[in-house]
Amino acid sequence: MVSCLMGARALLMPAFAEGYGMPLAEALALGTPALCSDIPALREVGQGVPEFMHPLDGPAWRSAILDYCDDTSARRQAQMMRLKDWRPTSWEDHFGQVSKLLSDLDTSDLPLTA
Repeated sequence: MVSCLMGARALLMPAFAEGYGMPLAEALALGTPALCSDIPALREVGQGVPEFMHPLDGPAWRSAILDYCDDTSARRQAQMMRLKDWRPTSWEDHFGQVSKLLSDLDTSDLPLTA
């Protein structure tokens, strides 16, 4: 998989739903640009780096794919510049977010159990 991603012009990820977006994280970690669906999980993982499109917008996907086939494409080069700042979310960052979410929960309405 690593050699496929490293040799790819871009990861194509048209999806309607995604749990985390591991293929996107793997591609970006290898320095491979990505074209993906505009869904929350992929936005979170992508951190503003990929190009996001509706999964059913065929003309947008076609245009993006053709642009990314060309190394000199300004569109592809712009994502490669954004990609330099991408960092995977660490476990520390993840659990920091979970901890904040849990501390922000209002548990005063929950029934106490014995």
